[in-house]
Amino acid sequence: MPLTETQPNSLDETHRGTPPQAWYPWPASGSPLGKETTAAVTEYGRPSLHFVRDRPDLGLLLLADTHVPRDSVWAFAPTNNEPGRLAQAILLARQCGDEELERAAVAKLRKRGEEPVAPWTDHLFRQAVADWAKQFSKATEIDLGDLAELKRERPHYPEAP
Repeated sequence: MPLTETQPNSLDETHRGTPPQAWYPWPASGSPLGKETTAAVTEYGRPSLHFVRDRPDLGLLLLADTHVPRDSVWAFAPTNNEPGRLAQAILLARQCGDEELERAAVAKLRKRGEEPVAPWTDHLFRQAVADWAKQFSKATEIDLGDLAELKRERPHYPEAP
């Protein structure tokens, strides 16, 4: 995750959960990349292109509980975007017809659904998933209406295929 030149070492909400090794100064506008950033792009760029092996692999990465390392690169899986990643995994599963991925995502949703989403103790994991599902459904026209229902006080969790 690139940092702007104005905040090269800060740990703000943008960087929470991102390992410091992944912080690089990024020019604010049109300036050339610094030597360290150029070296990192050169070293990690090519392996990053092949990090995601296929759509099922992408689905599993979206459902990951922790950062996923592969050789010299890794995928970040910070907890603050886990509800969005879960909604994306279900969207991907439905778009591809991947019932196994959808079952795994629904199982995780059922397991985590009633947990609070930190730092908002009154906002539950399932409600955050519903918020993301509504946005993704609008943008993609893939039906995620059953996930949007999770905002209700007494939700009905989706059935796994």
